[in-house]
Amino acid sequence: MSTQEPSWWKINAGNEGTLKRPWLLNSVVSMGWSVGDPDSMSDAAIRGADTSSKLQLSKFLGVDPGTAASAMSVGDRIVAYAPDPVGELVGIGVVGPLTRLGETLLDPPHTNVRSVRWFDSALPLARDDLPDGLINGPHKVIPGATLEAYTPDKGLLERKPVEVDFNSVTRPPQSPPGFSATLGTTLSPGEIYTAAELRDEFDRSRTKGIEISYDKHGKKYLRLFSKPMSEYGDDLSSSPMRYVGERNPDDPEGDQVEKGGNAAIINATDEGTPMFLFEKESEDPVRHRFIGQVSLVDYDHTYRPTIGRREFDFYLRGGTTSNKPADSESPDSATEPADPYAPSRPREIDPSTTEPSYDEEMIEYISNKETQAEATEDHQEAIGTFRDWLQARGWDCSETVETDILAERGDDLLVVEIKSVNEDGSPRHLRYAIGQLLENSYREGPRAGREHDTMIAALAFSEPPADAHSGYFEYLQSWGIETLWADNDAVAGLPESLALVEVKE
Repeated sequence: MSTQEPSWWKINAGNEGTLKRPWLLNSVVSMGWSVGDPDSMSDAAIRGADTSSKLQLSKFLGVDPGTAASAMSVGDRIVAYAPDPVGELVGIGVVGPLTRLGETLLDPPHTNVRSVRWFDSALPLARDDLPDGLINGPHKVIPGATLEAYTPDKGLLERKPVEVDFNSVTRPPQSPPGFSATLGTTLSPGEIYTAAELRDEFDRSRTKGIEISYDKHGKKYLRLFSKPMSEYGDDLSSSPMRYVGERNPDDPEGDQVEKGGNAAIINATDEGTPMFLFEKESEDPVRHRFIGQVSLVDYDHTYRPTIGRREFDFYLRGGTTSNKPADSESPDSATEPADPYAPSRPREIDPSTTEPSYDEEMIEYISNKETQAEATEDHQEAIGTFRDWLQARGWDCSETVETDILAERGDDLLVVEIKSVNEDGSPRHLRYAIGQLLENSYREGPRAGREHDTMIAALAFSEPPADAHSGYFEYLQSWGIETLWADNDAVAGLPESLALVEVKE
């Protein structure tokens, strides 16, 4: 291949764009597939071990793919693009030889690495700032695979805003920003910052969702962005704070999965990855309040009744910084958090001053259904809905003085305690319901002479409860208590609970 007519390639800075910074900092590009040790393998052996589509890795390694397509050579030109959520044209450079630096410089390690001399340019540049000719059409820089041949328009690349200087190929590794994830940020918790100020601090322009980034030393860190009344339902007023994970990019309407930003948060403690939390203060202009550096306390993969899918609830606590604005109330005077199951603050036991909780004041336990205050019209309507739905699925339903529904099907016995739901979606008398359900399961099973292989105890609600309670319902499930709810004339519930009472195959 003559140097006057080099081949052009475009490559994805994989791992959801997080390879952008280590590629620029270390003047490399890389691919993550493995064929073993290519230095000790023949071209045929490499092609045989290559599992990438259309032998992309073989081409990257300079191995003739055995087709009309060519392989990468030293002196070729390469266009690097970081896919969403980063969404940036990273750099354009001259391909160098293969190197082993990736095993120590990249996270996770890549064994297939080539050095690159980056052209001087205005890059990296966000996708939204690119001319249309680089986003659509024959000269688009966005790869459809990890590695593809590219058809350049040098005139388009040399013009603003990209401004590639094809006469300068001696550009050193990108001068890193001053931010160090190890030393922490200079931002002050509780202070409000503009998008420009955050960009100056982190050398990052994107300000939403979960961002995986690298500092000037190549160390990974996370920026977490939240906003009030978002579709995700974050709750930064509770202690610990609840931050909801990101959608599955392959199935946005399906369950959230442990990949990308979600996986990064889950592994942050073990990997020593710092996390910085922000909450949007205004949209125009865009401003964010810096909550502080946070750590992961716990997380749940919670089913949301209102949307019918599971989402990650990450529970975060401030590390060396506060999770409240500087002028916020003290913990003792703060209002109750929106999370109904936020942990209570421990305090010394003093019987002379300890006030009973609301439920302790209501000391009388009402069990007899004939005098039960919540036997309202809604309650009776819910009983009818569950009865009809269960009978349609082969359950033989009855009631007792104590039990709303007692159902039998083959070797299964189902005990149902039904409660109504308040206007805010909170279940009424939930603690009482759990006590009634446990007692009735004991009473109506072996004590009544009913011998069944399976005893199913189920809380049931007159309508779907608020999503905030789903984590607690799943916790109850671990103790053998299932959760169902009426949804118009149908019955829904936690997926595992619903499967127990549905028609069996």
